Amino acid sequence: AVVSTQSGHYGRDIKTKEKVAHLQKKVDNTKKQITKAEMAHENHQIVVADLEKELAEVQAMIEAYEEDNQESQEIELEDTQMQEYNNLKEMASQQTTSLRQTLTKIKRQQQSDEEALEQTKQKRTDLESRQVQLNEQKGQLEERISKLEQYINQNSQTVNKLKLDKDKLAAEIRIANTRHAEIQSSLEGVQAELRDAKVDKHESARNQRKAETLESMKRLFPGVHGRLIDLCEPVHRRYQIAITKVLGKNMDAIVVDSEQCGRDCIQYMKEQRSEPSTFIPLDTIQVKPTNEKLRNLGGSAKLVIDVIRYDPPQIKKALQYACGNSLVCDTMEEARKLCFSGTERHKAVALDGTLFSKSGIISGGASDIKRKAKRWDEKAVDGLKRSRDRYLEELKELNITRRKEPELNNLTSQINGLETRLKYSKRDRDSSIDQTMAEYNKEAATIENELEDLRPVLKNLENQIDDRSLKIDENQDKLNVVEDKVFKDFCKNLGIDNIRQYEEKQLSKQWYQRRVAVGTFFFFM
Repeated sequence: AVVSTQSGHYGRDIKTKEKVAHLQKKVDNTKKQITKAEMAHENHQIVVADLEKELAEVQAMIEAYEEDNQESQEIELEDTQMQEYNNLKEMASQQTTSLRQTLTKIKRQQQSDEEALEQTKQKRTDLESRQVQLNEQKGQLEERISKLEQYINQNSQTVNKLKLDKDKLAAEIRIANTRHAEIQSSLEGVQAELRDAKVDKHESARNQRKAETLESMKRLFPGVHGRLIDLCEPVHRRYQIAITKVLGKNMDAIVVDSEQCGRDCIQYMKEQRSEPSTFIPLDTIQVKPTNEKLRNLGGSAKLVIDVIRYDPPQIKKALQYACGNSLVCDTMEEARKLCFSGTERHKAVALDGTLFSKSGIISGGASDIKRKAKRWDEKAVDGLKRSRDRYLEELKELNITRRKEPELNNLTSQINGLETRLKYSKRDRDSSIDQTMAEYNKEAATIENELEDLRPVLKNLENQIDDRSLKIDENQDKLNVVEDKVFKDFCKNLGIDNIRQYEEKQLSKQWYQRRVAVGTFFFFM
């Protein structure tokens, strides 16, 4: 059957657009991932640079210490000096008990506020990160909504186009059905005249009934082409008997498009109580390929199929089935030699109807064959046949349009499918706008309010820490004054300004020695 591919094209176009949209989405996502990776790489580079800077500072401190240590004389306390140091340290501690308690209390408050400040900063960082993430999600949602809008617009245009095509196709089918009825009426008149002509030429009433049944099957089953004898003719009258002999009973065989069509015809004939007929289904018959070498045998030998004209072209397979690689020769002697001489036998028939089979059987051109051959003369009614062929051709063209009913159904199905997808796409778009985007906006507003609330808290903590740092320094200075008074003579004997110089050097030395022992100066954060 001939089926229009217009609706198929629409289906493929839609699938192609959906595939392109899917691939474009993957490309966009990949680009975003690349951008994030590049940003992460830049952040890592910043971290590496900071660590390298910190490492350089630590190394500079170590070098400065070593330089200072080489330049300055190390202070090593003797046992009596160490005993004196401990006694003075105890005395200073007793005199600064109140200061130390106050300083410890202030430092404890300072540590608590610093921890609170750190937690608040971390909360601010978390909120800002969520804010960035939320903005990205909103951007993705806006992009998705934009794509949904684009998809809805495109598919709305497609639906409108398909509806126009559907209306146009429905009108074409209606016109084709009307014209088909008119042509069918005219064709029946021509075929009636052809039947009358054949009756005049010794056609029996039984054959008339067969012809009427055949015409009915042509109307009912589009795949019925007709009898083989009605679909072909010899290229010259001289081949009539030979072709009749080769075709044999297949002359009256009915050619159909498919085995199913043949079965439908057989069922119809049973219901009409018609005589059995042979059917040649074009889709299932097994045909041997034409032996091209037989076209070059020389003499008068020709392939039987080469001396037959046929129409429509698709029935060639039926003729190949009926004729095979049979040869036709001018004389019986030439046909006999082709069959029995040489290394390979060939089925051959002479112009007088004598048939030489490869099996060795020879059958002559009996009077029955000659009588059957006269049926080709019936095709002399050229005017009627041309009219019939013209009508049949027009019916065939009309049947192409009439058989577009599945295409019309397909268009209807496509329209329904697209309208369903449009409905869900619109629902998805509206839900994204009214619900998801609203949730994002609500959360974004909440985050902004929380960040706004954190700003005075951070400012207050930072101010408290700064004020308390001044108090710590003030109390530390008071404590240092007391220590300086207690260690005044001790420091004078050691040749240092104050006891803290000694203690800091001892602490630095101990820290340096521990680092050297461990073998690294890196700070891990």
